[in-house]
Amino acid sequence: MSAYLVEDDLIDYILTFMMRHSRQPSSVYIEGKGWMPCSQEICEAHTRRSFADWIGQMLIDANYASLTARYGDNSEPHEYRFREHTGHRFDCWRQAALQVIKACDNFDYQACETRDYEASAAHRIIFDIRNCAIRALPNYDSGTWGAPANPARSAAMPPAAQPAVALRLL
Repeated sequence: MSAYLVEDDLIDYILTFMMRHSRQPSSVYIEGKGWMPCSQEICEAHTRRSFADWIGQMLIDANYASLTARYGDNSEPHEYRFREHTGHRFDCWRQAALQVIKACDNFDYQACETRDYEASAAHRIIFDIRNCAIRALPNYDSGTWGAPANPARSAAMPPAAQPAVALRLL
C-alpha cells in the first residue's frame, strides 16, 4: 500500500458538503470538552469558517501522521485554511453524495496508517460525513429497513432447519 498527502482541495470538498448539508450534526471530540457538534445550523458564518479551518487542520494533521507512520517522514503539517469548494453542484446534494463518499474513502485510505486512526477524531468526523452522504443517496429513504422478505428462503427451509451461524471478524 502507498499513501500520499491529499490536496487541500479534497478537504475543502468534504468540508463544503459537511457545512452545507449536514442535517444531523456531525461531531468531533475536543479534549477536555467531549463530543462537540459541527453543523451549519449550530454556528454563525464566521464561526463556521474558523471551525472548518480547525476540522481541516485536524484532517491534514492525521494525513501527515499517516505518512510519518508509513514512511518515517517527520515533516511538519502545513497550515490549512478552508475555502468553499465550488466545483460541484452542492445545491443538489443528492447528486454530490456519491462523490463525497468516494472523497471520504480516499481520505481514509491516506490517513489510516497510524495505529490509533480508527479511534481518532479525524476518523470520526469522516465517518459522520460519509454517513450523512450515504443517507443523501437517491432513493435511500425508499429502501426497506432491514432485509426485504425472501419468499424463496422461507419456502425452501422450515425455520427449525435453518442453520445457526456464528461469524467472528478480526
